[in-house]
Amino acid sequence: MDPQIPATPPPTTAMPVPPATAPMTTPQAGTLNTSVTWRRVFAILVDSILIGILFSVLTHFFGTTTHVGSTSTNLATQSTLSGIPSMVFSVVTILYFIIMEWQVGGTLGKMILGIKVTDLNGNKISFGSAFLRNLLRIVDAFPYVIPYLTGLIVVLTSSQKQRVGDKVAKTLVIRKVK
Repeated sequence: MDPQIPATPPPTTAMPVPPATAPMTTPQAGTLNTSVTWRRVFAILVDSILIGILFSVLTHFFGTTTHVGSTSTNLATQSTLSGIPSMVFSVVTILYFIIMEWQVGGTLGKMILGIKVTDLNGNKISFGSAFLRNLLRIVDAFPYVIPYLTGLIVVLTSSQKQRVGDKVAKTLVIRKVK
């Protein structure tokens, strides 16, 4: 062995530098109350009533109304929209959900029932998240003869009570903190 090269490296006094870590992105257990399943159900009912009122107003001015059955014994009517008024109604309905959830955290139904949409950390969601979670209502609302049955089953079996749209958009529906 060469007398000028030590056999072991000399001890260092510098502290080792820990590796860089990403900030924690998941909330601490129990901080976000996602047990709001039935509030969500009633919120969509409130929103459906509001959308139904909008539909009635639009059909009154721009649609057609047909009496179903005999007018002397049956007061039922069928209202329809077609063409541009139908497209306007569809776009307004979709934008209602996207913009309300993006800007204020929830639709009128959610606000009335004391719940809001957040990201996984409890923060306001982005436009992209709002768009994605509402685009996937197509999946959550299936089968359309029993609306939102798929979404309800997924929420009931999910640990964070998320429907398909929430899982993909990485959002939660939580109880508002007073």
